[in-house]
Order: sequence, then C-alpha cells, then structure tokens
Amino acid sequence: MNIQKLASLSGYYWQLDSMSYTNGEASSVLAGTSYILSFESNESVKGKKACNKISGNYSASGNTLGFNNIESTTNDCTHTDQETLDNQIAFFENTVTGAASYQTGANTLKIISSDARELNFHGIQKQDQCKLTSTDFPTNNFNMCVLSCTASTQSTMSCFGQMITKQCEMYCSVN
Repeated sequence: MNIQKLASLSGYYWQLDSMSYTNGEASSVLAGTSYILSFESNESVKGKKACNKISGNYSASGNTLGFNNIESTTNDCTHTDQETLDNQIAFFENTVTGAASYQTGANTLKIISSDARELNFHGIQKQDQCKLTSTDFPTNNFNMCVLSCTASTQSTMSCFGQMITKQCEMYCSVN
C-alpha cells in the first residue's frame, strides 16, 4: 500500500494550474500569467494574481477553508487575450473570497468555493532560505554563484538546481 503524505498548506508555495466549476471542464491558466498563494503559519496569506500582489488572512479547520481581509494591489493587468485574463482574475477572486473547503494531496491543493468553483494548484515546497550563496554549496559546483530575490537575469539563477530556482522565484513573486 502506497500512502502519500498530505501537503501542509504553509509548507508550500501554491501555483495555480487550472480552474473550473465542479465537474466542469478545467481551464488552464493563461501563458505569461501566474496565480500563487503562500499560507503562513500565523494564518496570514499572501500571493499573486496575474500582475497584482495579494495579502490577507485565512482560517483552516478540518477540510474547511476561509479567507478574510484580502487586499490587492491595483495594477492594470494586460494580455493579448484580455477578455480571458479578466475572466480568470474574476474567477480566482470569486473562488478565494467564497472559499468553503479544500483538499490536499502529495503536492496538490484544490480550493472549492460555496458556489462550486474550483482552483487546482501544485505545490513547490518552501525552503528555509531563499537567499543562497556559494558558501551554502561546494564551490567547485557553483563557482561563487549567488542567487537572491534581486537577481534580475535568469543566467544568475541557472547555477542552482530547478527546485531551488523555482522555490526562489515563488518566494520573490509573493514578497
């Protein structure tokens, strides 16, 4: 028997893969946009919806989940498919504000609203630190490479493994 450990809400950065109504056809997130949630141990939540950062509070008990005091920056998000982007942002916002329950798997999260909307996320496990230097690793493998949230080029980040790189990208996008 293979038993998978359920993911902890606060142990991951949750990146949205698809959204749908319960038993409806799932719609993938538009290319070039991202929706991320980061649950903190103090019951605060922060994240990203398209081009805006969000923050607020959450409560989780059993399989129930609720959000309150959700605030967002107010940048105008643009995309070549503006109508779809606007619809996805509205769907995300309505699902979060109307959240009623959630389900977790090995590294998956599904948030379900009271009106049967669903958000399906995959998780990138959080590391203890995002800012890493070559002293954290054998220097012969990383040759004084530094990764930080202020890194502006992908080449700076490419010296680390994919998991560390992805985790830091998530951290940087919500902070």
